[in-house]
Amino acid sequence: MLTRCCGNPNEGMAADLRGGRVRAYTERALRATVHSRFPSAIAWEPIGLPPDYFALFPSARTAFGPPGERIVAHGGPSLQEVIVPFVQITRTIV
Repeated sequence: MLTRCCGNPNEGMAADLRGGRVRAYTERALRATVHSRFPSAIAWEPIGLPPDYFALFPSARTAFGPPGERIVAHGGPSLQEVIVPFVQITRTIV
């Protein structure tokens, strides 16, 4: 999905995973520090994830990266990311 960047957290080595659509931290306090600079981001509690995995998602179809830049990114807490289309192609010989 082509998306616009909302800014780059620049947290150095604090993030365990640094992607356009998610930042992952091993400590809640580290995530809270970055979340305070991106208040519209979604601080995902570790529901369905390991207990020491604290994810921070950028808001509504944006991505972490240089402000205003447009990038291709996927992932995040959206319906488009959890539905997998199924296509069946058959050939009929007449």
